[in-house]
Amino acid sequence: MRPSVIAIDGPASSGKSTIGHALAEYLGYAMLDSGLVYRLIAGQVLQGKVTDPSDDDILRIAQTTLSELHIERGPNGAHLIFRSQPLAELDLHIDAISAFVPLVGRVPSVRALVREVQRRIIASGPTIIAGRDIGTVVAPSAELKLYLDVSLEERVARRQWAPEKQHSAASHAEIERAIQARDQMDRERSVSPLAVSPDAVVICTDRLTVEETLEIIRQMCELSTGSGEAPAKISSWGQPGLEGLDRPGEKPSAQSAQSRPARRSTQFVVGGYAVQSGRVLLMWHTELGRWVPPGGRIAMPYGEYPHEAVVRGVKAECGLDVSIDFESERDSPEDIASSVPAPVAMQEIRLASGEYYLDMIYFCQVAGGAVTLDYQQARAYHWFDSDDLRRYPLMPHVQKFALRALSSVTADMQAPDPTYVDV
Repeated sequence: MRPSVIAIDGPASSGKSTIGHALAEYLGYAMLDSGLVYRLIAGQVLQGKVTDPSDDDILRIAQTTLSELHIERGPNGAHLIFRSQPLAELDLHIDAISAFVPLVGRVPSVRALVREVQRRIIASGPTIIAGRDIGTVVAPSAELKLYLDVSLEERVARRQWAPEKQHSAASHAEIERAIQARDQMDRERSVSPLAVSPDAVVICTDRLTVEETLEIIRQMCELSTGSGEAPAKISSWGQPGLEGLDRPGEKPSAQSAQSRPARRSTQFVVGGYAVQSGRVLLMWHTELGRWVPPGGRIAMPYGEYPHEAVVRGVKAECGLDVSIDFESERDSPEDIASSVPAPVAMQEIRLASGEYYLDMIYFCQVAGGAVTLDYQQARAYHWFDSDDLRRYPLMPHVQKFALRALSSVTADMQAPDPTYVDV
């Protein structure tokens, strides 16, 4: 089944509301924009014209305001209603409210009150809820947690071009300072600070349109139906589409030689299952629509070894420094490759386009760095623990190797001899 609760977190101007509303319309879910709830309270406080309101004043107004907020669900979705008006239609993005919202959000008693409302709405039916502490505090058990990661430069540009800001006289520098100040307040407040939940899917949306971002999330939601089938564009040993191919080392039969599809030159590639703190990193491949490990092609013309390609590929694709610990994997001391880390497995993959790959699998440990995607093929990443690996509908071979990586990677990791596997 699709996830019944989807949590969306992210900093100011990251697109949480826009993505949340569009996704809610697609799924027929309720959309709870936590930011609008806090803006509603801030607006009511300002309307009360209380000079220098105390925390108790803000709480009192919040109690009255939230008592008039309710949700109306119907066959085509749901809407939050305040005094007979949809919350999304109220003018809550004026500069005065924007400046006062952080003062409302920092009051612990107000956040606790809003949290009660949020959880009550979640319990009433399928809900998408957006905010800054949703995956970590409000809905820690949400089936799908998303974190929208966007650069400051991109967020400034989005704020400048937002319809409600078209007539604002604020300069680029002023908007940038305002967003930076809001980021600092959100991350440093003592109650429910902005943070990435360890089990959240992080989506890097720089230079992505709303529709492109939605397509990534829609694919993840549809994968939650539990089919778990490998995408049709990938085939490998034991999968439909390659029945006419022979396994390495086998003598081709006359029948298979005739039925064997035309094959382009073989591409030698590597995949690195990087482990850190009991979690393994997988990236969302936008073309395949599946979770895969980082890696890349081996620069064979330059004399690059496969294990060197893993280190280089993981660094290039996601910004992490990794190490492959190994002892001699070969039984024979005369083996010339005895000092080179062997892959834990190899698999052959053919795309529908006819491209043919020999993929070498390595397990590695994160030695440093922070995840920074290169955006060419991956736009999202997730640190999977063992429960995630069993819960998410991953391709069978990815799930198998990721689980093995979690159980195998230690300070003295020793990789077995390379084997050919069915995937």
